[in-house]
Amino acid sequence: MKIVQVVAGKGEGGLERHVLTLSGELAKRHEVLLIAHPSFNAPAGVHIAPLDLERSRWNPRLLWDVLRTVRRFMPDIVHVHANKAAAIVSHLCPFIPCRTVATLHNRKSSTRMFGSFDAVIAVSHGAAQSLRRRDVHIIHNGVASQEIAPETVADLKKQLKLQPDKPVFAAIGRFRSEEHTSELQSPCNLVCRLLLEKK
Repeated sequence: MKIVQVVAGKGEGGLERHVLTLSGELAKRHEVLLIAHPSFNAPAGVHIAPLDLERSRWNPRLLWDVLRTVRRFMPDIVHVHANKAAAIVSHLCPFIPCRTVATLHNRKSSTRMFGSFDAVIAVSHGAAQSLRRRDVHIIHNGVASQEIAPETVADLKKQLKLQPDKPVFAAIGRFRSEEHTSELQSPCNLVCRLLLEKK
């Protein structure tokens, strides 16, 4: 399968890391083209089409550049990430001869641009509430995980002066309002209570 991924940001936040990780994993079984800012370093096996996506989402030259890039690759699916990429590609959906998917990564007040896509994904129930569609698929972001050796966990607990017999919970993200890290407290408290009840 041929897949185009589109991301309009140029930062190094969770959204961009997610798109790079997803593209790399998809490239293990599919042909993947990433349309992104020239500063992106694509993972092994991912083709990159560096475009200046900092231009206005209504810029005719930007729209033409994206459409031409997509058509040259002849994908089976175009998957866009976040509002700006969704806004850009939503103008082009009638001219793209394949299925289109858009992922909303945060709660937003304006999500009209997601109405043009064949399928829509939200990374949380909170983000899904921003959308005016009923057919939203919830798929939480993930990170590539690694096994951590028990002795590494013990060393970490010692360094942080944590009790060695207590479980450790970790959250990966930035402390910014759009991350909603405060929402982790309630589930963590529930897990702790359940663990204590088992003892």
